[in-house]
Amino acid sequence: MDPGSYRTGYQNHQSRASHQPPVRRFRNVQIRFPCATHPQLLGELAVAGQWIARAEPAPQHGEDPSASLRRAEGYASALVRNEPKNGAGLSGLADVALQRALWLRRQGRPFAESARAGLAPAARALEVGPRDATRWVLQARLQGLAGDAAAGRQSLARALSLNPLVRGNPSARAAEAELK
Repeated sequence: MDPGSYRTGYQNHQSRASHQPPVRRFRNVQIRFPCATHPQLLGELAVAGQWIARAEPAPQHGEDPSASLRRAEGYASALVRNEPKNGAGLSGLADVALQRALWLRRQGRPFAESARAGLAPAARALEVGPRDATRWVLQARLQGLAGDAAAGRQSLARALSLNPLVRGNPSARAAEAELK
């Protein structure tokens, strides 16, 4: 084989690979990409999920998750701007509002307004994917934090009717505890 042709093939492989978005792997983080179609949007969704995952345990360690939540919100908003019916991006916005409301509640500050702000993207995410049980759990938690426990219990019941296995999800267990 001609060494020049091997070099050319290797260079072609490198040039094709350089156009692909970098793959980031995170331990113990599960991010689903059901709606993103464009690689750039897929990257924005991955980064938004990373910042949400980073913000979740922060309050348990006494850290303020606000900076991580702002970043996640920015990436999720960019995704929704580019694809308004992207259920994953809308769920990301709702999840940011949920994490913000939980942080405010832990701080003893008013949190219902933040939870109410997440209800609109959660409802739009459910319009896009009404059979996604995790989206119903997200809405249930937001409704409970917004002060509408009855609606929250209905949403949680809907999630469990769609997929009884969602009961094992930590978010569903938290919803059950919050809505008692």
